[in-house]
Amino acid sequence: MHEALFWAQCFYFFLPAYIANTIPVIAARFQILPRLAIPVDGGRNWFGPRKTIRGFLLGTTGGVVSAYYQAKLHVFGPFAAFSLTDYSQTNPFALGFLLGFGSLAGDSLGSFVKRRLNKRPGEHLWFLDELNMAAGAILCMAILYPTPSARKAYVAIACMLITFAWHTTAAKTAYLLRIREARW
Repeated sequence: MHEALFWAQCFYFFLPAYIANTIPVIAARFQILPRLAIPVDGGRNWFGPRKTIRGFLLGTTGGVVSAYYQAKLHVFGPFAAFSLTDYSQTNPFALGFLLGFGSLAGDSLGSFVKRRLNKRPGEHLWFLDELNMAAGAILCMAILYPTPSARKAYVAIACMLITFAWHTTAAKTAYLLRIREARW
């Protein structure tokens, strides 16, 4: 039971990153704020056409809002006991920004690598597609939590493993629901 709780806590802690990474796909599918669907690289094909200003703004905002609500829920006993971080001692806006922006930056870096390997937008590259957003979020979290510890390493590894499973499941589900064009 203790191990299952730890995995659930890691998922909950990383939820702002997952929300941030999901929002751009939904915004593109339903044409939310179409005027902001401008490639972040200005069309230079560093990241591809799917990495947009709209995605970064809405995704990062989603990360901030979700961390804010996690902090609000933290005052209730079960949420405080369930949380990996003490939200009363953490700035939820900074936490949400770093997890949200970090996940999107990691995803963009993965796209940059794929463009250098001549992969088409939406073309799958094993492990990079599943783990780039988690790596970006974890690296950005080092700004807020700079001191390494064994506990933080376990959380980072667990978040990477959860992200691999989450990304695979979410991408295939979004494809089946016709929210996403690529199966991956």
